[in-house]
This record gives sequence, C-alpha cells and structure tokens, in this order.
Amino acid sequence: IGRHAPKFVASHRQFQRTNSLLRLANPLLEQIYRAGIELLQSRKNADSVSLKVKIIDRHELSYHLFTEQSISLYKKESAERAKLLTKLQLFLTIITILVMVAGFYFLVNPVLDKFLTEIKERKIGEIKLENTLNKLLVSENLLLYNQKELKSISDAINRSALVSITDKDAKFIKVNQLFCDTFGYKENELIGFTHKVISSGYHSKSFWEKFWNTISSGSIWKGEVKNRTKDGKDVWF
Repeated sequence: IGRHAPKFVASHRQFQRTNSLLRLANPLLEQIYRAGIELLQSRKNADSVSLKVKIIDRHELSYHLFTEQSISLYKKESAERAKLLTKLQLFLTIITILVMVAGFYFLVNPVLDKFLTEIKERKIGEIKLENTLNKLLVSENLLLYNQKELKSISDAINRSALVSITDKDAKFIKVNQLFCDTFGYKENELIGFTHKVISSGYHSKSFWEKFWNTISSGSIWKGEVKNRTKDGKDVWF
C-alpha cells in the first residue's frame, strides 16, 4: 500500500482535475450540443421549407394544369350540352307541332267538318227555299191570272145567267145580282134560306129528291124548273 499510495494520490488528483475540467466543459458542451441540434433542426426546417415550396410549386403547376383542363373540359361539355339542348328543343318543337296537328285532326277537324256540313246543308236549303219561293211566285202569278180569268168568266156568267150557291142543307150562301133581279129579292132576303122561298109548288117531292141527289153526287143535272118570283109570277128555267 505504501508503495502504491503516491500513484493513487496522483491518480486521484488527476481524476479531480479531470472532473473539474469536465464540470467546466459541461455547459459549453451542452451549448455546443444545443447549437448543433438547433443547426440540424434549422437545416431540417430549411429542407422542409424547400421541400414544401417545391411541393407547393408542383401543386400550383398541377392546379394550373388541372384548372386549364377543367376549363377546357367544361367548355367542351358546355358545347355538347348546348348542342344537346338545341336538339332537345327542336325535338320538343316537332313533338308540339305533331300534337297540335293531331289535336286539330281529332278535335277541331270533326267540328270543322260538322260546321262545313251545316253550311253546305244550309246552302242547299237556301237553294231549295229559293226554288220553292220561285215556284210559289210562279204559282201566285198563275193564281192571280186564273183569278182574273175566273173573275172575267164570273162577270160574264153573272151578266148572262142566274147563279145561286147553296150548302149541304140546300140553304143559299151566294146569289148573283141577276138572280136577285129576276126573282125580285134582295141578297140578304135569300141568304140562309132554302129554294122553298122561290118554289112554285109545281114539282113533286120525288122530283126534288132526284135533283138534289144528282148535284150532291157531283154530277150535272139538266132539266126545267118552274119557280115563282116575289110578286107571285111563275118563271120557267
């Protein structure tokens, strides 16, 4: 021990110096370490920032490219949609026209046909009515002519023959002036009375029955009759 004691003391003193030096160098080493760490961290941050910038640049480039492609694609799709919309509008217009034509044919056409038919029938009716009116006008003119003729004939008969008209009961309903003058009666004294007013009583009952049966059947009776005037004179006809 005594032999090794100086060495031990020297070693202990060296250890203490080393330890003291280490204690002094420790904060410096820590500062150096921290500086190195911060330097590394700053380099990492710088690299990260550079990388992020590069990524952002790439993203911006990609965004621009994507935007341009999107705009181009949107324009292309818009053009295609516009064409499709134009075709759709044309198709809808054609469908609308077809529906209107079909509606006109199925709805308006029967009404129009009916209307035209009514106009045609009315026109035909007007033509028939016009023809009927023309016929009536002709008939009226003919009737007026016949009335004039009959009046002329009647006037001639009244001036030349005795005329008396009776109903089914043999009562006078019409006598002419010559008849009244011949028998001496006024017209109102004969109308409503039978031929007994002017009868002379000469002919038998069978004679008058045959007379009335003949003219009642529409036949013509021919013969002579003895009548009596108002003043009692007998007259043969």
